[in-house]
Amino acid sequence: MITADNSQHQLRKTLSPRLLKLINIISEQAAALDVKLYFVGGFVRDLIMGRPHLDLDFVVDGTRISKDAIDLVSMLVSAYGGKFQAHFPFHTATWVLSDTFRVECGLDQPPVLLSVDFASARTEYYEYPGALPTVELSDIQHDLKRRDFTVNAMAFQNDAFTLLDPFDGQGDIESGVIRVLHDQSFIDDPTRIFRAVRFEQRYGFKIERHTESLIVEALPYIDHLSGERVRHELDVIFNEDIPEKALTRLDQLGVLRAIDPNLRMTIDTENAFAEFRHLTASPQPFPFDKLNAYWSIFLEPIESIEPIIARLQMNNATKSDIENVKRIVAFERSAGDMQDSVYVRGIEPFSEEIEEVVFSIAHVQKLNVKRLALPVRWRKNFNTAIDGSKLIAMGLRSGPAMGRILRRLRDMWIDDEITSTDQERALVQSWIDNGTFN
Repeated sequence: MITADNSQHQLRKTLSPRLLKLINIISEQAAALDVKLYFVGGFVRDLIMGRPHLDLDFVVDGTRISKDAIDLVSMLVSAYGGKFQAHFPFHTATWVLSDTFRVECGLDQPPVLLSVDFASARTEYYEYPGALPTVELSDIQHDLKRRDFTVNAMAFQNDAFTLLDPFDGQGDIESGVIRVLHDQSFIDDPTRIFRAVRFEQRYGFKIERHTESLIVEALPYIDHLSGERVRHELDVIFNEDIPEKALTRLDQLGVLRAIDPNLRMTIDTENAFAEFRHLTASPQPFPFDKLNAYWSIFLEPIESIEPIIARLQMNNATKSDIENVKRIVAFERSAGDMQDSVYVRGIEPFSEEIEEVVFSIAHVQKLNVKRLALPVRWRKNFNTAIDGSKLIAMGLRSGPAMGRILRRLRDMWIDDEITSTDQERALVQSWIDNGTFN
């Protein structure tokens, strides 16, 4: 438990010296501006739990002198350089750290810190369910009242080392409970449903019974959210260490069906997620966008994905990846017995980027992984010595016959009808001499 007596020790134990140096710099500027500075939200939650937390969540309470977060960041940029990004409607600001300052503080070493976000103490209200909030400046007490869960509604004053915990968030952390602050919470902002489940599964907590009943009551209000906001919440879940845990819980609560009646989380999909992590556990960077990979696995079992893609306002790149994975898996299921070269032509394009995604699904669904690997094996082991320039040197005129010969050679290599470059050259020369492809 965090107390005034042990709070400084907990800070030093949890935070690196470089972060403590940054905090001292920010605190000095806040004192010079005569505003109160608080750590809030996830930073305080993870501090209490003894977890490292690189993202510094600051709230500036300057209502007494009509100052806010934007004023503080302006001072920091003037004193230490960097860039200033203000979001005036919400009274928030970001300090983008300069390279020089980051080097001086050691913040250029992994894990790298590029910027620090500041919010002003504020209150907010929602004009209708699912709307973005209307914001008004206020004090720290009102700021904590607007937050999503008790475990995130705590503030730690940086200079007095005192914890503000009006809703006993620290007690809920110790009990492992996710609890909303009021009964209207999920109706005001249905994205909190996704966050409740994400925190529950990340920390091994349990959504408190009344809070869970409020989630069920608020499911119809998910329709009030834009596709972009829903997709963002799912993207954040995909970035969790084990995203299938949260997705399965969302499915149990009826949240996925509230997004689209066909959206679901199956055992096979859970296993495919785990298989994908296993296949991509190499220290080498994975060449495919991880979010697109998870989306492709998630949506592959669903027959009609167009309504879901439209509802979630997915971009063309994500849509293309999902459709390509579905196409390849469907082709393998229906391929039956066919010549290897015919199979490779049918399954292409099979890019290197989606190999592990397809193999993850194939392993779990007991598809023919060996046959699926044919395009991969062909790319890596295709030993043809003949190309267009060599065909011309051998006496072939440039024209359509050139493409037909090269395609035929590829098919014969895939079907093991050619096994050496000498055999290939002799065969091609006979085709040219006999005008076989003219």
